[in-house]
Amino acid sequence: MGQLLKTPPEVLLRIAGYLPKQRDCLALSLVSRKLRGVGEKSLYANIVLRLKRDAATDNLVELFHHAIQANKVRHDWVRSLSVIALGRTFTSRERKLIHRIIRMLPRLLNFSFEYPAVDFVDGNPFNLRRCFSYSSPLASSLRTFTWLHAEILDESAFMTFLRYHTNIKYLAFDEDAFDVPQMDSQVLPNLESLRAPIDAVLRMLPKRRVQRIKTVINRNTPPYWNTMREKHFESIRVFSPTIHRNDDAVALGLLESLIRRMVNLEFLDVQDETVITPSTLKNTDIKFLRLRNLRNEFLIEWFFDELPSLQCIEIQFNGKPPMKRVSERFYGDGRRSRTILWECKPNEEWLHDWRDVVIV
Repeated sequence: MGQLLKTPPEVLLRIAGYLPKQRDCLALSLVSRKLRGVGEKSLYANIVLRLKRDAATDNLVELFHHAIQANKVRHDWVRSLSVIALGRTFTSRERKLIHRIIRMLPRLLNFSFEYPAVDFVDGNPFNLRRCFSYSSPLASSLRTFTWLHAEILDESAFMTFLRYHTNIKYLAFDEDAFDVPQMDSQVLPNLESLRAPIDAVLRMLPKRRVQRIKTVINRNTPPYWNTMREKHFESIRVFSPTIHRNDDAVALGLLESLIRRMVNLEFLDVQDETVITPSTLKNTDIKFLRLRNLRNEFLIEWFFDELPSLQCIEIQFNGKPPMKRVSERFYGDGRRSRTILWECKPNEEWLHDWRDVVIV
């Protein structure tokens, strides 16, 4: 313990960053006065407000609001805020508090919101209008914004929120749950990663440099995408699609047509059992291919023979507990296949570097 207390604060903070749960950070803050600051900074860095089903016994939002209001230093510590309320709707008090909380966090980088479907009487979960002082607005710190499950009932307020947070680089909606509002090119000009329904993705590509896309393809996609120029697809490096129905020939045709337009595509992660052939990838710069239905060694060699730029094929399968999902990799340079695990969360592989974020 004596040696630990002599460790520089920045090193202690880095060590604390590896603690898996918030209660571990809390325990660290209670060890000694020296470690209190380190533990608290780690505790407040990533906040998850997961509401209980019974609003009458749930005071989590109230407690967090009180905690950061009591000590203004904590305002700068919060980098990530997740609000999850899948079992019930917000009380009016909780809405007001969440709105206040967002305004109190000047260094918030990541905001994630999950909410059940709401009716028109209930309205938006909270006020998404600009959370800054009109007299002296501060530059937005937000870089990632996730909005899941909830309908957007007030598009004007929603778009006002997005227009202010111009530095957002990652935007995520449900991929097939609801309509994403129209966004002109002046909204989110720095967007790089997008998770959304395919029609919303196609609407947002022009005049933006979107590099990473996760989406669901379905037969109801409007036909206007056929008039899009080739340059609208040039920025795409990573593509992670799912076919709404595996037997939907129309959706499969759309998927193949889109991939052929992605001349700079390097990473393709097919999320379902959809069959992809080398001819679909001929016009791309594919380096990494992730599939779930390719088991035949002969077919794997066929891909490497037909696609000179391809470096790695990864086949995902279900492993034995506790390894729920594992993958086997095959390489074009003749290296033997290897079983690996991604260090990121499931379904977030498209946001990471396939060369580095793995455990062999």
